[in-house]
Amino acid sequence: MEANKISDSSDIKIGQKLLIPGGRKIAYAEYKPATYSGINIIRDLVKKTPLNTSPASKKPKSSPIASNRMNWPTVGHRITQYYSWRHTGLDIANKVGTPIYAADAGTIEYIGWGKGYGNQIVIDHGGGKKTRYAHLSQFYCKKGESVSKGESIGAMGNTGWSTGPHLHFEVIISGGKYNPLNYIK
Repeated sequence: MEANKISDSSDIKIGQKLLIPGGRKIAYAEYKPATYSGINIIRDLVKKTPLNTSPASKKPKSSPIASNRMNWPTVGHRITQYYSWRHTGLDIANKVGTPIYAADAGTIEYIGWGKGYGNQIVIDHGGGKKTRYAHLSQFYCKKGESVSKGESIGAMGNTGWSTGPHLHFEVIISGGKYNPLNYIK
């Protein structure tokens, strides 16, 4: 209290700034919620593969091989919420319709609605490693389909328990959820 020239602790007021000798500054990150920017942007951003492709254009896909490092699952990299003990993924904000990509090669294990997750995709990468992509507005893949690393699988949305358009991205290993920033490059 000497450093702040306060003789009685009852004189300290809420919101008052105090000097703490030898103390360290705490860095704060400002949270800015994502904003809605239009749902039709997807048509401009993503070129979807037609459902009825000619037999000549159908090439057999090789088996997906997962790698040690994953790609970012979307563009922009504007993180609005980091991984923590109470938030088991990474929230990356952008406009509704922004493309979502497979972070690594794998097989679509689940595609559909998931309560708080809204529209979601789960990819099984083998070896107990999976990734979840939640709050999507559109799907560009089907259950059981093999996807390559970097392949467009859906579009960013605002479905489920969401405060604005973003991707909720999770890395799941043997059932446990881990900080995605430790796995993406």
